[in-house]
Amino acid sequence: MLSQFQKDILKSDDILVNWLFKITDQDGLYYYFSNREIKKYEGTRNVGHSFINVSYTERERIFENQVLNFNGITLRRNSSEMNMQTPDDLEFELDNSNDVLSATGPEGSIFAGGTVLLTLQLNNTDFYSWRFRIIRADFSQEKTIRIKCKDFLQEMCDQTYPSMLISDLFGQAACRGDESATVPVFIGKGYLPLTPVFFSETETLYLLGPAEFNYTIHKGRSPRACGEKFELSNFGQVTKTGNDGKEYKFVYATVEAGASTFHNVLWENGDRLYEVPFQVSRSDTASFTNPADWIEFVLKDMGIPETDIDDFDEIKATFTTRGLEWNGGYNYKRYIKDIIPELQKSCHSQLICGEKIRLETLTNTVLGDIDKTKVFLTGDIFSLDSFNAESQEYAENADSGYVAFAEQNEPPDTLLKTLVSADTGTTNPSGSVLDLPFITNSIHAQKLGKLNFQLLLNKVSEINFSGQPECLEYLPNSNIQISENDYGGIYEILVEEMSISDSLEIQMQCIRFSKALDDWDSLEFVEVTPTDISNANAYRVPVVGGSVEYDPTKNVLNNINYTMYNNELIQTNENHVENGGIRIDKTGISIYSTAGVKLFEVDIAAGAVFVKS
Repeated sequence: MLSQFQKDILKSDDILVNWLFKITDQDGLYYYFSNREIKKYEGTRNVGHSFINVSYTERERIFENQVLNFNGITLRRNSSEMNMQTPDDLEFELDNSNDVLSATGPEGSIFAGGTVLLTLQLNNTDFYSWRFRIIRADFSQEKTIRIKCKDFLQEMCDQTYPSMLISDLFGQAACRGDESATVPVFIGKGYLPLTPVFFSETETLYLLGPAEFNYTIHKGRSPRACGEKFELSNFGQVTKTGNDGKEYKFVYATVEAGASTFHNVLWENGDRLYEVPFQVSRSDTASFTNPADWIEFVLKDMGIPETDIDDFDEIKATFTTRGLEWNGGYNYKRYIKDIIPELQKSCHSQLICGEKIRLETLTNTVLGDIDKTKVFLTGDIFSLDSFNAESQEYAENADSGYVAFAEQNEPPDTLLKTLVSADTGTTNPSGSVLDLPFITNSIHAQKLGKLNFQLLLNKVSEINFSGQPECLEYLPNSNIQISENDYGGIYEILVEEMSISDSLEIQMQCIRFSKALDDWDSLEFVEVTPTDISNANAYRVPVVGGSVEYDPTKNVLNNINYTMYNNELIQTNENHVENGGIRIDKTGISIYSTAGVKLFEVDIAAGAVFVKS
């Protein structure tokens, strides 16, 4: 948000423009460059050159090298409703005709891997700063240095999180669950399916995480794909050493059955084992149920330095007022480019890469008006209005969509869903489903769904114009209002993208919606009982503590209604012929009714199949 002093500068007849480039190289040395100063113009350009002096220290090198081929910067809205984390990027060239900078290090320059802090100064007042990571810095034969940068989040998007695979820590053969399973990260009171790790025939355990943390196990349950729910309540923990030399904690479930005690309770999934859900709190993250705390932790855990993250306290207070609370975590390898939009959609906010990464909530507050005084004329004699509106054909002609959220005190491997309108109707649902795995409050889920589907489904046209410097007040995701009869009257638009030229001409790309956007506080919903969208797999064979001899008193999973006998026979009760039930072994399959009538049989030895008509 600009101050009134800054807003007054934007309205001035003469604006002295300066772009400052502070480059930090691999060795931590600073280099300062400036491009040119340009006055605001009314059809002609008054261009001057000077350099903003910066105090010199041992770690700083100041050059008056002209910045070449710098056309400005393009800022884009994070289109989270389309699962897009769009980049802010930067490219420019430095004049190195005096050869004061040497081409050493990877990628041809010590700049590669460093950072650029770009600051826009108007009338010697800082307005905005953006920090970028240098991706390439190439010295050319023409005595120039070509530098290409990406913002911090975009640079990470092709990486994965969590990054440590269980198979890398304990071996491919030991990891008996999903091959993409990682060391889990619990945040709040996370209810996550944990991966079984095989150590011996009598010891298969579920990985919790690094042993440096303490873990509180609240509850557990049978895998959802195995049918009837079976809750676990008694747990133990052990420590094992991974291939990286570090210690990790594991949990096992203890089940009492008569006079016997069984420890590692397992469920087979073909030649592998099912992950088993456990509700766990980790000592360092148990209190991070506010979305702001959660997002800050995840950014740091992904590798972003704490010094590059702004204070989230203000937005944290907003989330507290709204009652937003998250619980969950991560236990499978995922691309960061998928995680970041999910985080933003789950609290209707955006991450902004400025000098530091900021977290701001989205709002429908109108920040200002656009009329002809804020739009540049174009053409050879500056006689053509640059304002242009085009109707757009979007992929879906839908009025609603589904939100899917977690059931209270259940793992988010299966979500509940309910239909939410983008406007007022639900007759033509979208094929899109907004997944909210950290949310268990159906009112919050519906609010987030409506705000998301308004952005996704209600787009009707694209608005483009070349803006005067006053438009610097409206950054991407700002809500502004068109107030000009020649531009179609009065209506609200959302800033999608803005390209700020070196001369302060601002190309604005905006979206018009079929109705004004709502805000969190303007929406009202009631609790719903949503539809369970579980697609449970077929029954799988449970295994208790390795090989189990037949004994009815040891049928510790009997409420799942089938029993394992000697790892070769499945039988729903002791006499499935007389009592009715199913028997499966290596000789075949037979099914009887409770009246003792044979309903189905496969005799493998005889090669015969019987089906009762």
